[in-house]
Amino acid sequence: NPNLWRWDPNNPSLAPVLVGTTGIGSTLVVRLAFDAGGTLYAMDGGSTFLYTLNAATGAVISQTPTSGPALPTPAGGDICFQPGTGTMYMVAGTQLYSVTTSAVITAVGGGTGIVSGLPGSMTGCAFDRSGNLVVSPSTSLYRVNIGSLSATSMGANAGTAWGDIGTAPGRDADLTLTK
Repeated sequence: NPNLWRWDPNNPSLAPVLVGTTGIGSTLVVRLAFDAGGTLYAMDGGSTFLYTLNAATGAVISQTPTSGPALPTPAGGDICFQPGTGTMYMVAGTQLYSVTTSAVITAVGGGTGIVSGLPGSMTGCAFDRSGNLVVSPSTSLYRVNIGSLSATSMGANAGTAWGDIGTAPGRDADLTLTK
């Protein structure tokens, strides 16, 4: 929805806190990620705009129209930044894309960007401490080799769909998720 919420993973019993309203006309702002410098980026479900948001108020700082290939539908997915390189990646359906901060979307691998070995559409992405891309297409997490576009199950079965697996600036811990 067009609201930005803050949740404290160190105190999971506390309810999320409303930071503010983005002012974005779409209720499908489904992709959010912080870069290494702490800038909060967002993308709508149709991938028509890349936004930078004020993390303290939720307000839109900038809105840039995207350019690139037609994306799969439904248009869920996520964005995440690769540590070290600062490359923004987007997952949509079973495809992997890179996105520049000027909103140019490119299929990874120069072709369609389709990731093999997945049981369904990816809904979340994050990088672990070793720099591996981790995605959540189902009740299990998968590690994606960006070079070969192949996915391998990590064997973590939640019993329910994982959904988004967010990242936060300055986190040093390895990827740890609890449902």
